[in-house]
Amino acid sequence: MKKIIALSCLFLSFSFIFITSCGVNQKPHIYFIVKTLQNPFFIEMKEGVETFIAEHQLENEYIFNIKDGRDEGDVETQRTILKQAIAKRTKVICITPASSTALNDILAECVNAGIHVIIVDTKLDEEDFKTKGVDISAYVGSDNYVGGQLAGSFILEKLSGEEINIVFFEGVVDQETAQQRKAGFFNILNGQNITLVAEFVADWNKEKAFEAMNIYLAKGEDFNAIFASNDQMVLGVIESLERNGINPEDKIIVGFDAIPEAIEAINTGKLNATIRQKPGEMGRIAMQLAIDLINGKRVSRNHPIKVEIIK
Repeated sequence: MKKIIALSCLFLSFSFIFITSCGVNQKPHIYFIVKTLQNPFFIEMKEGVETFIAEHQLENEYIFNIKDGRDEGDVETQRTILKQAIAKRTKVICITPASSTALNDILAECVNAGIHVIIVDTKLDEEDFKTKGVDISAYVGSDNYVGGQLAGSFILEKLSGEEINIVFFEGVVDQETAQQRKAGFFNILNGQNITLVAEFVADWNKEKAFEAMNIYLAKGEDFNAIFASNDQMVLGVIESLERNGINPEDKIIVGFDAIPEAIEAINTGKLNATIRQKPGEMGRIAMQLAIDLINGKRVSRNHPIKVEIIK
């Protein structure tokens, strides 16, 4: 009889039920931590996750990081949630990190605690993370460098033969997404007939971009192109232009993310283009990887998502 009981502890009673001790069934915890739910990009990612759960009729405990959304670089909130995840003996953490470096120590603690870590959208600084002596289980995300190149190429095409004066809006500077979009954008523009007339760090935030553009316009405009490295910022820029009596259609303006409001702005002529990512697909892939890892399957480390320009 004791042998039968012991053997029974080795089996899963359901594909997503984990037996932590003989006779005690406990659902494994999966945390999915996003930067904010004030940005439609991450709302779409969350919806992709929820759709996947519903389609597969999964009954796992699934916890979102729901914060006020005014700061996508809120490292401390994510750090607190990661500590909670460790305390709950979580099996998998999927996270869009608020920093590519500042969370590496706590994420290493997660790995050392036996938790699989899946990074979504924003890569970690891998050289820094390697110094912790651990590694993530997988990464799911877009090629932001290529996205930046697409934005730069579009502006060059639209203003071919003209002197190009660009205003650039950057996201959170210590996030890999911001760094790669900027690097790809300026790589394409290198050696071209362009002048960077203004550069602002607006932390992916619509209000910050709006205020920065207002200040710049008050000094007298001198530009014909704008690249804001996410759509929240570009929408703030467009609003600022209109408030200051400038027709956005007179400028070449490019965003990044293809959120619904940006697509609407393209349709009305206020925005020329945006770079489409697929946050819903990121969420679904991350969840499939989480399930595979819990079930003991081997998974590939990198899962790239293609980007494309919408105009």
